[in-house]
This record gives sequence, structure tokens and C-alpha cells, in this order.
Amino acid sequence: SEGLVNQDYTYLAVVSAIVLALLYYLIFLNRNHISPETVFSVLLLLAVCILISAPMFRTGMYDGDDQRYHIYKIEGMRDGIKNGQFPVYFLPYVFSGYGYLNALYPNMFFYPVVLLRILGVSSMTCYKTLFFAASLATAWIAYWAAKRLLGKERRWAPLLFALLWVLAPYRIN
Repeated sequence: SEGLVNQDYTYLAVVSAIVLALLYYLIFLNRNHISPETVFSVLLLLAVCILISAPMFRTGMYDGDDQRYHIYKIEGMRDGIKNGQFPVYFLPYVFSGYGYLNALYPNMFFYPVVLLRILGVSSMTCYKTLFFAASLATAWIAYWAAKRLLGKERRWAPLLFALLWVLAPYRIN
């Protein structure tokens, strides 16, 4: 981090508190409005997302597909915003100062983690957050889409589809 203090621990504490509050709401306060199958599905998908993201929770980083690109993009978008560019189309200082036209992957999914980066969270933690958030979003979208497509009579099919989608080897790497 560029600041005097790395904000990773503060960020992780806030995220943990939010997740615990959401789980409390889901399990205890909203229990009458949500079916037991849905609560089970949400908790299982959350557990699977945590499990597949476990390598990200350790110190350091593993080498994955497009990892460097995503980190460069986070850093480049941060630099672009600091230089007054919004939306960010050109990453000014990446690749040895030559810059890069931001053509791959939509920017809107990166702005939340770029904001974290501007606030002092390390680039590694921002990347890990992006990966974990993508896993959660993928699980939720797959579950919701399968539930809409398959109807209510196939109760466990949306969960099975979401699990298979989230655990797809290419998506994890």
C-alpha cells in the first residue's frame, strides 16, 4: 500500500462483520419468509465458495490464469482515476510505463475493488476480493437462473446446477 498503514485488516474486519450480520439476518430474522431449502442452498453455496477460495486466504498468491492482468488492471484503473480519468479507458503506467488500452473485461466489475485500492487496501487483497466476489456472484446467478428456468417442482436442481457451475475447473483457475 502507498499509505503509511496497510488497510487490509480494517477492510477484512468490516467485511467479516457484514457477512456475519447478513448470515444472522438470513438464518434468524428472515426465517419465516425464506424456505428451509433456500437457506440450506445459500449456506452450502457460501461454504463451497469459501472452500474453492481457500488458496486465496493464505499469505502470498498462487499463479492463475489472467492473475497478473487483473492486478495490472486494478493498479492501472487506480492510477487512471487518480489522474482524473473516469471512466478509465487507458491504464497509464502499466507494462513498463507504456500503458494499455483497457479493452478486455468490463470495467464496472472492477470499480468496487479499485475503490478499495484507492482507500489503501493492498492490490493482492483487492484481487482476492474480486475473485471471491466473482465466485459468490457466479453461484447466486447460476442458482437464480436455474431456479427460474427449471421451476419450483425441481427443488434441488438449481442447487446442483449452481454447484456444478461454481466448481467448474476452468472457472476456478
